[in-house]
Amino acid sequence: MSQEEHNKAIARRFYEEIWNQANLAAVDELCEPDYVVVDLPPWRKPGAEGLKAFVADNRRMFPDVRTTIHHLMAEGDEVVVEFSATATHKGDLRGPVGLVPATNKPVTWKGITIFKIKNGKIVQSRGLVDNLSLMQQLGAVPQSQ
Repeated sequence: MSQEEHNKAIARRFYEEIWNQANLAAVDELCEPDYVVVDLPPWRKPGAEGLKAFVADNRRMFPDVRTTIHHLMAEGDEVVVEFSATATHKGDLRGPVGLVPATNKPVTWKGITIFKIKNGKIVQSRGLVDNLSLMQQLGAVPQSQ
């Protein structure tokens, strides 16, 4: 297996085990302890422990979240993933527009993540998620006309 294929397998496991299965122990297996999530809000704890808290928060808000990988590309030590997620909004969300009480609405969002992987572990990620569409689906932001 090439290094790129190995790195793609790590990215697949990140989404399947951590996000879809809520297996927080997989964070320690797949990520360096000082893993850097470039785009986490500044109030989030850094590193692997911060990622675990972020995933746990998201699972509280969206307990049935399922991510699907649509595109997966690797070059050198970087892997780019285009994904979508579907879930039901079951828990209060503190987001970019303030507090959004649970709506029980089904929602879908899309995103892209770029992982940097060294020696078989994720050392950094940065991503972009369509939070505007998510907030519109939850009724927290008006639909554009």
